Amino acid sequence: MHRPKRACTERTKQKIQEILQWETCTEDSEMFKTVEAQMQLELNHEKHGSDYAPSSTSESDSESDGQCSDGEEKKEEPFKPSEDE
Repeated sequence: MHRPKRACTERTKQKIQEILQWETCTEDSEMFKTVEAQMQLELNHEKHGSDYAPSSTSESDSESDGQCSDGEEKKEEPFKPSEDE
């Protein structure tokens, strides 16, 4: 019997795939050009001192990184170095 996958596991898998896709994209790719344009827009607003709030999902991503929505608790394990080191 297989254990059902948890939603946070699927989100983590998706994030890893997105990171790998970003790491392998070229400067000619649509993905790179989109990010470049967004960064340029944010830099221009910052340079001109406007009250611009970026429309990035990075804030919501960082809030949800440590949370699992399936009632699963994030448990921090204390670091225990092995005696081999």
